Amino acid sequence: MRSKVIIKPYGTNGQMLPGIYHINGKIRVLLSEYTYKEYDAYDYEKEKPKELTYTFSKSTMPTKEYEYEKDPTLQTPRDKEIDALVTIFWGQHPQFTINGKSDQRYTKTPNFDLVDMVDKSIATYSVWSNKLSVANKINEMSLDSKRDVAYFFGSSPVGKTEKDLAVILADFSKGVCMNENIVSGTKSNLDLFLSVWMKETDEERSYVVNTRKAITMGIFLNNQADGRDNYYYGQTFVGNTFNDVLAFCKREGRIYKENIIREIDARQARLDKKATPVNVPIAPRGVAGKAAIEEIEGARAELRQLIKDGHVAPMKGMHLLNIDSLKEAVDQGRKKKQAQPVA
Repeated sequence: MRSKVIIKPYGTNGQMLPGIYHINGKIRVLLSEYTYKEYDAYDYEKEKPKELTYTFSKSTMPTKEYEYEKDPTLQTPRDKEIDALVTIFWGQHPQFTINGKSDQRYTKTPNFDLVDMVDKSIATYSVWSNKLSVANKINEMSLDSKRDVAYFFGSSPVGKTEKDLAVILADFSKGVCMNENIVSGTKSNLDLFLSVWMKETDEERSYVVNTRKAITMGIFLNNQADGRDNYYYGQTFVGNTFNDVLAFCKREGRIYKENIIREIDARQARLDKKATPVNVPIAPRGVAGKAAIEEIEGARAELRQLIKDGHVAPMKGMHLLNIDSLKEAVDQGRKKKQAQPVA
């Protein structure tokens, strides 16, 4: 199968691509358009080879292209030269990304992208397929699980509905979990979701989620000073970064399990209660409606008397109770009244 590879500069007009770099104690030098050589320091100083350098220009050289046969059984000598040049020399060059992605082993200053036009189409389908898997997984998740995913990736779900979170997390172009770029570490958010959230349980995942919850809910207080974060648990200084707080939760097992997790659950319950709409009774209409209203008012009057006589504890929001709730409260009050001895 023949392949077409393109070198594209990220920078502006006049970007210079050096044909020399150091790797693993050696010096690699591009000697001609298709050949390179690897030297140790002594031989390099002895031979002093002249490297080939490319300058990219919009008018004269916007890109650099190579075409060659990738199947080793069908390669000509020139195909083999180009294969080694693309795979090793340019593929391990410190200024290169591969198909838009950094290689943590080699990429230092990404100024150029090495694009395999054949592999790119395969990679594009692969990314689409992965995103589809992520979207389906998130769609199947409960509201609590969607919240946990948001916390894991550092996006607060507070005040967000389940539909809001589905879009925030799984939108194909802007979703938090769909990001293909490697911001930190060695995995993109997309790869991280596939490796961490496709499993039923993951201990590290739970620690990260609960630590972010504890910070967002104010269980760990952040007293910023001079533009620097300072996290405290009560009066105890924990550290300056999220990783410091995460390490504290892992280290202080008893505090984490008995205090922090309980407080997270309690605060989440309060948040959920605030978000639940009040079930205000709808006023009935017509003849049947008049009878229903009279029934509700009668139950309220009896309940007020039971409260006044001490058979039912005082309650707030009595006017919001529907007829079933009123009847239940009245029945309980009657039972207490009947159970009292006659004076």
